[in-house]
Amino acid sequence: MLGTLRFCLLDFGIHANQTTVSNVVNTELFSIRETTSPPRLLHISSLMDDQKNITGLIRAFAACLDQLPPAIHLDIIGDGDPAPHAMTAASLGLEHRVSCSGEIPLNEVAERMGRASAVLLFSRYENFPCVIPEAWSTGTPVVATDVGGIAEHLPKFQAADSGPFRGSCVPSEDEARFGRALLETLTEPLDQLAIRSYAEQHFSVAAVATAYLQVYKELIDG
Repeated sequence: MLGTLRFCLLDFGIHANQTTVSNVVNTELFSIRETTSPPRLLHISSLMDDQKNITGLIRAFAACLDQLPPAIHLDIIGDGDPAPHAMTAASLGLEHRVSCSGEIPLNEVAERMGRASAVLLFSRYENFPCVIPEAWSTGTPVVATDVGGIAEHLPKFQAADSGPFRGSCVPSEDEARFGRALLETLTEPLDQLAIRSYAEQHFSVAAVATAYLQVYKELIDG
């Protein structure tokens, strides 16, 4: 697979041999849990609106709320300031549907992800954030934007040979399409074990160690 960063390096004129090695996830900590009822959606990030576009995420959630399951809830969590996002939710009358809070311990992140119906990202730019494979390790689908390297593992049009359905990838800033993707993801039949297996094959410690070992072998042999 040719990574997005690889193409960027080529654009800069760097033509050395390159290999894409995925981010690593603790697949023992991030494991499958029973999802909550009523369903809860989860966004977890730095809470920086210029990058993560949480304002747009809340608007997209509000716009499709009447089509979502009754009593559905969106949790916004991160190590930044949650207050502006709570104000955005309140301005849209979503005080009882959106919760905004600060940083939580990693084990609680894993617990929240495992119990969520979907993890949401509406970023304007990214590389390939660890929150995506962490969600998949818990068997949870992801709705995200087509920025950075996200589409390398979450294709816009998922072919039969690209593994189990694991969410949707939509254009950045397209709030209407994001809302439709959320609806589609919540109604699509999910195979949590298959989603987790994809994460184990690509992002586990063993998978990433094997990838690095192959790089070192090629360097030594070369």
